Amino acid sequence: MWRLWACFILSVWIAGTGTAASADSAYTSLKSAECRTVGQTGEDNGTGAIQECPGRDGFRVQVVGDDARSWLRIQPPRSAAVDFREETAAQAPGQFPNVAETALEWRYANRRDRPAAFIHRIAATVGDSDRSVSVLLVIRVTEDRLCVIGRATGNVEARVLADSPRTCR
Repeated sequence: MWRLWACFILSVWIAGTGTAASADSAYTSLKSAECRTVGQTGEDNGTGAIQECPGRDGFRVQVVGDDARSWLRIQPPRSAAVDFREETAAQAPGQFPNVAETALEWRYANRRDRPAAFIHRIAATVGDSDRSVSVLLVIRVTEDRLCVIGRATGNVEARVLADSPRTCR
């Protein structure tokens, strides 16, 4: 049994060292204190907010919210914004998914002026309790699209997914 466990640890370490050499990360904040309110949503009788958060490389990042739900809207340079409301709801581990006030990880692979993927945490409540669970969503960035390619429970797993060849469907 310990051999199986040792092989697993070794394979995770090898995968981690392989991706670390080929990809880098940068981070921007998704904390509401570091974002500025730029508008209201039509959702929930106009009480939802749109917050502009720090971006990079010409990408604009917004956290859009209504009642207890929030999601990202990302606008690539010279392209229309992509709203991730439906994808966030579909990937959520519970009810009332929301963007966790942490960081947006920008994964860079071959090009240093354009990210290959974004990673961010969403949280949701479980059932009728106040218990919250979270997952990391991985968004692929291509020349002409942004799309969610999966979710992960931990940082290493999310980075492996972000650095994988998985593409938009």
